[in-house]
Amino acid sequence: MNKASFLAVSAGVIIAASTVHLWTKWPLFGVTALTFSCMALTAAAIAVRPGKRIGIQARRLVDRYADSTSSAAQVEAQIILDKANAITFREDDLRARALWVSRGFAALSIASVALTVAFTAEVLRS
Repeated sequence: MNKASFLAVSAGVIIAASTVHLWTKWPLFGVTALTFSCMALTAAAIAVRPGKRIGIQARRLVDRYADSTSSAAQVEAQIILDKANAITFREDDLRARALWVSRGFAALSIASVALTVAFTAEVLRS
């Protein structure tokens, strides 16, 4: 979450820098910086979106096992399986969010290079 937040702030800075000036020398690089910054910001937003809270819920356990005729060993085995499934879901969600953060950083890198090229062209050709 911290990396995604950093990505969002960085993308915002690049967006602000991309739009503060009308790029006259190489405007395509200015537009590229803005486009990829927006892509990075979108990736950050996807990475920090609220997720489903899948896990072991006390009420569900009570409803499922309070009047169960299963043995303690069977109940314990089912609870362990439920825990394993919840952990697997969380790990999959974390991997998906990390992928979006990685994509965002790649887009931010391209945006930074494009903005640097556009800024350099403006400064050196002025």
